[in-house]
Amino acid sequence: MKTKMMLATAGIGLLLAGCSGGPSTGDVEQALQAATDQMAQEMAQMGMPAGDVSFDVHSRDCAEVDGGRAYDCTIEATLSDGRGNTEEIVDEIRMVEGSSGWRVTR
Repeated sequence: MKTKMMLATAGIGLLLAGCSGGPSTGDVEQALQAATDQMAQEMAQMGMPAGDVSFDVHSRDCAEVDGGRAYDCTIEATLSDGRGNTEEIVDEIRMVEGSSGWRVTR
């Protein structure tokens, strides 16, 4: 019985450890999309046409900075403008997790 309790405790610890950490590839993709959508909305308010842009993040390598409050990530992604044009990019961004999820700060 004691062994089962120790294994259960260790398993829960591993699950929780997996939850705390840097942003996943999906988190990066969602944050980039939200930032792009916000910029397009602001451009539209100024009367500037803005096309639909979507991201497909292929890889990301994130390193903890600022005592774990932010992560600097190098990303490789494909940008698509909705008209058949695509561009491969490699870029560095900073991600911060807030109450509404991850967001790009630079």
